[in-house]
Amino acid sequence: MEAKELLAYYHEVDEKYERYKKILNDNREILLDTQSAKEKVERIKNLYTFMKEICPEFYLETIKEFTNFDLLSYLLLDCEDTLEKEYILDTTSNFHVLKKPNLVEEELITSTIVYWTRKALLKKLGRNGKYRHTFDFYDVSNYCEFASEKTVGICNKMSIPCYQIKIEPGFIKNSMLCNGSGYHYFNIILIQDIPYLVACTYKQFFLLKKCFLERIGIPYLYGCYAGAFMMMKEGRRKLAEKLIRDGYILLTDEVLKDYLDGFALSYRNGLYYERTSDFSYTTSYTSEDYKNFLKWKDSQLHHEGDIVLGLQRKPLKNPYMSFAKR
Repeated sequence: MEAKELLAYYHEVDEKYERYKKILNDNREILLDTQSAKEKVERIKNLYTFMKEICPEFYLETIKEFTNFDLLSYLLLDCEDTLEKEYILDTTSNFHVLKKPNLVEEELITSTIVYWTRKALLKKLGRNGKYRHTFDFYDVSNYCEFASEKTVGICNKMSIPCYQIKIEPGFIKNSMLCNGSGYHYFNIILIQDIPYLVACTYKQFFLLKKCFLERIGIPYLYGCYAGAFMMMKEGRRKLAEKLIRDGYILLTDEVLKDYLDGFALSYRNGLYYERTSDFSYTTSYTSEDYKNFLKWKDSQLHHEGDIVLGLQRKPLKNPYMSFAKR
């Protein structure tokens, strides 16, 4: 493409951007005035389809890049934010600042560690030093690193072995599949050599506005949170309920696979499903595979490739492709 043609292309893209920007902003205003949650969800899902329809207009095949479409994706997030803080799982934590654990043996120790971690998290979430007695009122998104560091500190004071684990998109160290975001922290602690998985901010992955399967396939938009996939299998769902309620769970090979399957599935973008036609929302990874992933000896990226993981950087061939489980 010659310089003159390129300039004309960018000028046309700028005009389209302004036109579609207005459409998204107008929809946000409508959403703000809409009282019905059902109508809001329906409108947002229509916007997902709209974004998949228009994204090819911002994709230049010769350089295989988008222009300005990432900015439209940010406006779509503003539309999503008009939804109330709702979750796809009703389970709440058993934490109350005045209710200390009352269990036995190793579970008492684990519950105590979780109690003090949650109490520190509650103070962090509260404003002006004032906070409620539980943190179910708060959105704990982006507090996993803080919570996991508190867990480490508490365990150190109690002389309990504790490991802070970081997972990144594609299970690759220093991953840029989501432009440096999309990572998560949790802990593994050992009580009398028995391992427990601790994740005090796990409920963040069950926010309704981040769990629509229709989000998958939109370039520059992190597809669908792990919570959506945890709800698709009974074992995963029970694990999620236990973690959200108690903040910890006995770590078995089955638990490790179910827990990390949720994240592995969330890292796949629409191109994975376009390429494989696999809508079972399962993985072939074993607990041993995941142990190697966590040690950075192997990765999901190594097995699946960077094109189908993380932020999608190419339009779908069919913007109307259904992502329903089948």
